[in-house]
Amino acid sequence: MKTLTNIIWLAFALACFGPSPAAQAVTPAPDGGYPGSTQKKVRRALFSLTTGAANTAVVSLSLFSVTAGSFNTATGAGALLFNIVDQNTAVGAAALLYNSTGGTIAGVPGSPAEVGPNTAVGTFALGKNTTSGANTAVGYQALGTMTFGNSGLNNGGFNTAVGYKALTSADTSTGNFEGTGNSALGYEALAYTTTGQGNVGIGHSALFSNTGGGFNTAVGVAALFDCIGNHNTALGNGAGIAATNGDGNVYIGASVSVFGSPGESNHTYIDNIKDTSVSGGGTDTVTVNLTTGLLGHMSSSRRYKEEIKPMNKESEVIYRLEPVTYRYKKGDRSRSVACLWSDCRASGRDKPGSDSPRWQRATREYSLRNGERDVA
Repeated sequence: MKTLTNIIWLAFALACFGPSPAAQAVTPAPDGGYPGSTQKKVRRALFSLTTGAANTAVVSLSLFSVTAGSFNTATGAGALLFNIVDQNTAVGAAALLYNSTGGTIAGVPGSPAEVGPNTAVGTFALGKNTTSGANTAVGYQALGTMTFGNSGLNNGGFNTAVGYKALTSADTSTGNFEGTGNSALGYEALAYTTTGQGNVGIGHSALFSNTGGGFNTAVGVAALFDCIGNHNTALGNGAGIAATNGDGNVYIGASVSVFGSPGESNHTYIDNIKDTSVSGGGTDTVTVNLTTGLLGHMSSSRRYKEEIKPMNKESEVIYRLEPVTYRYKKGDRSRSVACLWSDCRASGRDKPGSDSPRWQRATREYSLRNGERDVA
């Protein structure tokens, strides 16, 4: 940033000792009124303007190099100093300082690759950008070091940074989609992200240490603070703050139980679950599909029944059935549990083959509970 500061001092030197007003491209009318609805308020602003229209420059050397560019707005010393294209907005000293062709409109309107003007508000915001478009930077040094646009995406950067030094280290110079498509909102959010792409950081220092990690989402103060991995998600203040180079983790909550651990991958933490018990008629067992990772619960026929209550002593008959395990000779070979009519031992009126409602109810309930369609 020292070099950038020196440029500003050079700009002021040019303002004091540069060419005489006679050398300017056009002669300003009193109070800066130019043809084509162009306005300037001080010397050396819009210094090179020729045919450009509807530009506004306030403070020395703002929009210094624009000639035919139109609809630009620059407020601040050196803002849009080297800009020569249309519709960029820079507010603040050295905002979009080096921008030349960045913001050139390209791509299919309404498409994900559509590129348009840049907006920079804050000292040194987008200060080093030259050719990248479709960026928004609000805050001191927000997107301050980003330079080139992505040639494969119409020179788009597609970054949005709002906050002091938000995304200040973004680097799109490789041209391989790296450093693009990030969104940072908060003080030093994504502050050290260089080539990482597709990250979202919302909150003070969210994804602070990330450099090349991509497609992470952090919402909350210091969420994923030290994370440099990929495809991680954190929601809550401090969520995933201890995660480092792992991938595919999910952290939800705002306590030490969801801080995570260095190097872990594909882990999920949800605050309060381990400390909360539930009971009552509406409860069920939560299950996980080990193939898809889908959370859910087992289907139940409870909603079709009424007067559900424990069997108490009526269940004693089940213990006398002496269940066995077996496999069918053909078809499904999985092991099943049931009671064989010929092997059941009971006494009195509940003997095998009895028509006793109690016997039939007990054996049928036992079979259904153990995966059998009926007693063998």
